[in-house]
Amino acid sequence: MKGLRNRDFFERVQESVAHLCYHIDYQYRNLGVPHFSEHAQNFCSNIIYFISDTCKAANYRFASFLYRSFHDTTMTHFYRLALLLFCCVFQYSCQKTKEDETIIVTTAPEFKVDLFEQRDPGNGTPLFGLWISSVETFPCSNYRIEGTVQMSGPNINIRLDDVRQPDTCVGAAGPARSFMAIGQLPEGTYNISLSLGNAIENTGTLTVYPDRYELSVEYPQAVDFQNRVLKKIPDGLVWGYIDTPDDAALTLATAFLADLKNITTENNLLPGFYGYFTLSGAGLVALHPGFAPAGSIQVFVRQLDTAPENLRQLLQQYRSAPQHTAQIRCLTTFGEF
Repeated sequence: MKGLRNRDFFERVQESVAHLCYHIDYQYRNLGVPHFSEHAQNFCSNIIYFISDTCKAANYRFASFLYRSFHDTTMTHFYRLALLLFCCVFQYSCQKTKEDETIIVTTAPEFKVDLFEQRDPGNGTPLFGLWISSVETFPCSNYRIEGTVQMSGPNINIRLDDVRQPDTCVGAAGPARSFMAIGQLPEGTYNISLSLGNAIENTGTLTVYPDRYELSVEYPQAVDFQNRVLKKIPDGLVWGYIDTPDDAALTLATAFLADLKNITTENNLLPGFYGYFTLSGAGLVALHPGFAPAGSIQVFVRQLDTAPENLRQLLQQYRSAPQHTAQIRCLTTFGEF
């Protein structure tokens, strides 16, 4: 009875088999076992149905036993009452398993996923996609996640195949990363799937609104969907950062920000995730890990209320300062300046 009531064992079996399917089929696909994922999934299904059917089989046999017992003329009323109470306890112990028709397998995250709208450096055209990074840390920062994107009508299918090791290791240790471009999506609702090889598939819906994207995934598996609502960056916005590795750079950054305010206004954005940055309710700006550099920086997010050429001239002035060259990264909805 305790075994039927306790779902921990049932869930652990499912999780173990799911990890078996994933780690061998996805990470060690070169073992040379043909159609391994099909065999593993069949094996998983057999175990799940075996455990799930235990209560059903037990209920059937127990019902037969009860029928014979209640019609036994030698049984006293006291024993019949005790048997009835025992029947109620048994039925309750299996009821949750019978009602749970959806089997949920939980696997540890292997990747982190954000909705992202990447801007073309030349003209600022937005391109929607998924920004994906690995949970695992690799020896350098230029490891890349390889995959494919296929779109047919309202269906978007994304498949992650492998993590590619670079020919030359560059930068400090960090996660593998990739931007999986999907395209410029009209407003509407799309079916989206994100697969890890042949082993795990996450399915959900992506809704495109005039001012945002929203992702809904009911049971994420091996993927941590971190930012599921992406607000669109409005026209005329300017954002970026200035490297401030020393006091001289900090002084220059302070002067640049003061001059930037003369040709821009407050952004008036609502709090939320905008892809390149997140804006808090208190107005604090946190850059996305895929955009933020290492080291000390000064961040800006402003609304341009003058001709873009005036901003270009201001940037040129500080980037070519004779006493100290400013390292400024500046993006706009018109392109990267």
